[in-house]
Amino acid sequence: MDNRKTENISQTEAGHAFEYTVLRKLLHKIFDADLDVEIKEDSEVKKIKESYLLVKKKQKKKLELYDGVAEKFVEFLMKKEEKISKGQGKIILSKQSDAKGQKGDVRDILIKKGYWEIGISCKWNNESIRSPRLSDKNDFGKRWIGTPCSDSYLTKMKKIFENTRKSKKNWNQIDEKIKIKKYYKPTHEAFITEFKALQKKDKKVVKNFVKFIVGTEDYYKLIGRSTDSTVALFNFNKTLNEKKTVLPTKMLNTQLVETKKLQKNGITFSMSFDKGWQFHFRLHNADSKLSPSLKLETTIEGYPKTLKNYPL
Repeated sequence: MDNRKTENISQTEAGHAFEYTVLRKLLHKIFDADLDVEIKEDSEVKKIKESYLLVKKKQKKKLELYDGVAEKFVEFLMKKEEKISKGQGKIILSKQSDAKGQKGDVRDILIKKGYWEIGISCKWNNESIRSPRLSDKNDFGKRWIGTPCSDSYLTKMKKIFENTRKSKKNWNQIDEKIKIKKYYKPTHEAFITEFKALQKKDKKVVKNFVKFIVGTEDYYKLIGRSTDSTVALFNFNKTLNEKKTVLPTKMLNTQLVETKKLQKNGITFSMSFDKGWQFHFRLHNADSKLSPSLKLETTIEGYPKTLKNYPL
């Protein structure tokens, strides 16, 4: 019997399994420190626990890697955040809903002790920060950064995606060059033109945009790998035991990232800001059916000096 199909685990399932591994390690470590702690057993925790059990059943060696990284991270966190083990109060561990991430709070795991709270973003071998959408109806200025887009931008986006809602085609039925010419590049150009206009209109645009992309709340970003796992501390609001993370004030440059081969499923461009921030964005379709929106998959390429990356 061919068991290869049973070994397949989706990226989402793998990510959820890693989150639950970190949650379990936190529980055991805090309990071993003779502290009052519990996991909030709700539907969110149940979902990631199911993924954990699936990976345990099908890819036990992968779970062993997760376990090793989670162990090192929890030891690091307990030393860094002494408030976890000091003082009175029950500690509640929970999994935050993905819906929060759509609004800018990218934390996966929460640690609460009375009024004190810190969060963790858990990624396994994945540098992506988040993937918001640009669409024919999304006023990204209003929704992401608090400064509404112009009517001109919204008109452009409606024209780009005209008739896609009624179409019965799938994205894979459209030639890659046509996708780039008809959807990807026009969307990129409309977005960048509008972003520059918004930046001139409101001084807070750049700061708010970066905070939306990176995360509106302070958190520890754990990127687990089989080797070279790292932890970054995003401390905009000064709630973590780390120096405050500075935010940019202006965009310095943006350009398309050219590739030798035709890039499948999207185009990539960079945006550079002052204070050392730089991002790469992959604009691509993320649905099987032709739809009036594209995902803006984001990775950080440059950090400010005030933002530290710690090796585990």
